[in-house]
Amino acid sequence: MKKLSLLMALGLGLGVVGCGDDAKETATTDTGTADTATDTGTGSGSTDTGTADTGTADTGTADTGTADTTPVPTDAQFSGPFSYVWRIQLPQAGTAAECCFDFTGDGVTDNGLGTLTGALGAISPDTDIQATLDSAVADGSIALLLEYAGLDETTKTGATQLWFYLATNDVNGDGSGDQTWDPALKGGEGIFQVQPTSLDADGKPLIKFESASIDSNVLGAGPGDFPLTIPIPGLLTLDVTIKQATIEADVRPEASGIFTNDADIDSDGDGVSEVWGGGKLGGVIPVEQVIGILNDLANDCACAGIAPDAVVIIAGEGTDQYDVACDPNITINDSACTDADGLICGNLSTVCGFAPALPTLGLIDVDTNGNTIPDAISVGLRLSMSGAALAATPVAPAAP
Repeated sequence: MKKLSLLMALGLGLGVVGCGDDAKETATTDTGTADTATDTGTGSGSTDTGTADTGTADTGTADTGTADTTPVPTDAQFSGPFSYVWRIQLPQAGTAAECCFDFTGDGVTDNGLGTLTGALGAISPDTDIQATLDSAVADGSIALLLEYAGLDETTKTGATQLWFYLATNDVNGDGSGDQTWDPALKGGEGIFQVQPTSLDADGKPLIKFESASIDSNVLGAGPGDFPLTIPIPGLLTLDVTIKQATIEADVRPEASGIFTNDADIDSDGDGVSEVWGGGKLGGVIPVEQVIGILNDLANDCACAGIAPDAVVIIAGEGTDQYDVACDPNITINDSACTDADGLICGNLSTVCGFAPALPTLGLIDVDTNGNTIPDAISVGLRLSMSGAALAATPVAPAAP
C-alpha cells in the first residue's frame, strides 16, 4: 500500500489541477453545445431529479460562447458574483461519466488522468484517490473560489472574466471552518476569505481567464494557459501550468452566486445513477512538468544517497514514444528513508522501476508539438459549484 501511495499522490495532484454537463449525449458526436437541461434542485447540493442521460460520452470541444475580452472596472475585484467548488470528481476513462474534451481530434474524449485512476482501482481496490480528494475538499484543505468579474449585475449573464482563488472558510482564524461543508457550503451559504498566495504583487488574481461568458445557462472559458499552485496536505505541492485549459458548465444564477446544474449518470452501467458535477475542467499537462516535480522531490532524498542537484529521472521524446527512466549512473538506496523524509524518498526505487512503463499505460496521450509523439497528459475533471460570498475583509492574513 505504501508503494501505491506515490501513484495515488500523483493522481490526486494531477486531479486537483485539472467537468461536465451530462456526459452521456444521445448523439454520437458532440457539436460543442452544452446540455442546458434545468436542474430541479434548490442549489443545496441535492440530487438532480432529471432523467439520467443514456447516450455516449461527450467528446466535443467546449463551446466557449461569444466571450470577448471585456474591460473590467478596477474596483470590480471581490464584488462577485462567486462560485465555491464543493466537489471535484475524477471520472475514470471508458465510463459514461468520462470527461471532458477531445484534444487530439479523433472524436474520442482524452483523459489520461482517468486512465491512471482506473488502473489504480483495478490494481488495489483500497487505493481510493476520489475519497482522498473528497476529504480534502470537505475539511477545507482544498477550497477553490471563482469570481465572475464584469458580469451583468442583474441577469448574471454575458461576457465576463473568470478569476480563480484559493480560499479559506476559517474567517475567524481559529483553525477550523466557520460553517459546515454540508449543508452550508454546498447550499451556497459559505463565507470565505481569499488566500494571499492566490494574488500577485498588485493584489490581482494569478489564475484567470480573461475571455469567458455565460450565455443561455452555459459557462464557457478558454482555451488558454492555466497556472496553478496547490499544496496537497501531507503529499506534495503541485506547481504546474495546464495547457489548452478549457471550462464548460451548465449553470444557473441564484441570489448567492452561480450554481452548477449537476447530472444523474449511470457511470458504471449497474442501473444506478450517481450525481456528477455539471462543470467541466479539462486540459493537458506537459510530461516535462510532472518529471520536474518528481525530480525536485527526489533532490530532497539525501537518505537515499541523492545529491541536491541530481537529475534522477530522465525523460524526453524517443523515436516513437516519450521515454522515461532513472539515470542508471545514480545509485539509489532508499532503505534508510522514513516517512519523515517525504513521500517519494522511501519509494524512489519503486518509482525508478515503474518509470519506463509510463508511456505504455495510455497516461501520456496528447501530442502538443505536432511531431506525432505524445508528450502531455490529458486531464478531465467534473466540478460541482454553489454560490458563495466573501467576508468583510476579503483577503486572509498571510501565513506567518
